[in-house]
Formats: sequence, structure tokens, C-alpha cells
Amino acid sequence: MRMKHCLLGAAAAVILVGCVGPLVVGILGETPLKFEDVSREEEFAPYIGRRYVLATDMLVYGVCLPPGYRDKIEQYFVTPDTPGPSGREVLSKERLAAGSTMEILGVQRSVRQVPGISPTVQAVVDLPDFRKAADVPITVDWRYILCTEYWKDGGASPRQEKQEQP
Repeated sequence: MRMKHCLLGAAAAVILVGCVGPLVVGILGETPLKFEDVSREEEFAPYIGRRYVLATDMLVYGVCLPPGYRDKIEQYFVTPDTPGPSGREVLSKERLAAGSTMEILGVQRSVRQVPGISPTVQAVVDLPDFRKAADVPITVDWRYILCTEYWKDGGASPRQEKQEQP
């Protein structure tokens, strides 16, 4: 049942990005969503500093953000290996192999809400196996973090272990 829920969530996200995404951008006047850090909230705090291992191949998209759509990657985001976004904002698409690791650095929630659409929640992550993202944020939709189909818990990160020592 959980796998079915994850697959439905992934399909909904692809449909949302492909169909509703342009509408949302149009409603917002081609300005990217603004996010606030919610890492310390009870719901998200236990995930901060956790390391996860990819259970399946994923895709990493490099995108530029409106307005302007420059030829510079301003954000990477990780999605399941399903048909994903396309358009002038997508500048790169890379495969992240199963077995790659990820550490959750923080969690963000969208500040501005679009009527009828839930707030966007995303994890800000570090992908040690993906070094192309040197000073560019990497995000993962929170729904994918909760799907055990995509990730296996890899325990505390070395950074988290140092913080927990007396």
C-alpha cells in the first residue's frame, strides 16, 4: 500500500509540474516561490543531519529561475526517474545512481500560497556523489523523502555524529 501511495505521489508531482506549474508561475507573475526555513519544527527536526542511500536511480535537474531564464543553473532538484519537467528553465538533466548518498541539511516551506494548492515543502540536501552542484542549492520534494521506495536510512551523517558527541 505504501508503494502505491509513493507511486501515486510521484505521478501527481509530475502532473503538477507539467500541467499546473505554468499556471502557478503565471499566477505568481513569473517569480519563484519564496521559502522559509522550518528545519526546527517538530515534524522535520529528526531528519536534519540524517544520511540516506538511494534505493533506485533518480534524476537531478539543473534549472534557472524566472525572471530572465539565464543560462546559469541556480538550483538543482532531485526527482524519481520518471518523465519530468522540460522547458527553457531546464538546463541539465543527470542520472544519480542507486547507492548514492544524500544528507538532509534543512527543510523549507513555501511562504506564498496559491489558492487550492498545498504549501510546497522541500528538503535542502548535500549529494557527495554529485559534485557539479558546488555552490548551487540541491532540493528534494518532501514527499519523496517520506517514500521508502526511493531511500534507505543511512544513519547519522559524520557531521551529525560530531554534534552529538559531548
